[in-house]
Amino acid sequence: MATTKTDPKLALTNPKRSKTYEGLSREQLIQAYRFMYTSRRIDDREILLKRQQKIYFQMSGAGHEGIVWLRASASGGV
Repeated sequence: MATTKTDPKLALTNPKRSKTYEGLSREQLIQAYRFMYTSRRIDDREILLKRQQKIYFQMSGAGHEGIVWLRASASGGV
């Protein structure tokens, strides 16, 4: 069976795929996910470093990633 490859950039401009979810485009949702995932991974790394006593304190932001992204995107920072 033959398959065709499509350019990912062209797939994003397809009108069928440009739906929004709760007012956010696909690109915005992906950007939010990446921001929140990166934030959580940094937080996990800080916890690991604190347990190894390589840093003295760690301020957890777990659970607040979405709020931070929303604030940053509203001010044009993201």
